[in-house]
Amino acid sequence: STLFSLVFFARVPRDMRRLIILFTILQISRGACPDGFELVSDGECRGINTIIRIAWIDATDQITAVCMDVQGKPIIIHNEEHQTYWTGRVSGYTPIGLMCNNNTKLWEWADGSPGDYKPASYNNDKPNNALDYNCFDTGWSLNYKGNDGHWNPSEID
Repeated sequence: STLFSLVFFARVPRDMRRLIILFTILQISRGACPDGFELVSDGECRGINTIIRIAWIDATDQITAVCMDVQGKPIIIHNEEHQTYWTGRVSGYTPIGLMCNNNTKLWEWADGSPGDYKPASYNNDKPNNALDYNCFDTGWSLNYKGNDGHWNPSEID
């Protein structure tokens, strides 16, 4: 089976008026990637498929629901290859599928796998060890600024 990505735009609250690109990975049962998608080393097809506008507060829930409808999942970054791949393709603040498990209070990916990867850099005005503590009500975004791929916790107000 192969995978490809969907892209969703959302608005960041407050004074940030940028669009957010939200990538998801959709699993399909074909031997080749659809037109406009590229096959990467781990057998995934990744690319842009759909664009919608949603409010930041709804981004994680909305993308999870859309992904479930198409048997897909939001971006999940388990290693440096995934981090490098997505960093080179985002523009703006890109929500990723890292979320708080309300029962365990531990970070996990949208597919239930553990939050086992941490980026080399975080946003400088946020705690650089936020992933080391119990989770809180927030979303995470992968940022293109300077193409460094730092992660930024985006509190949901």
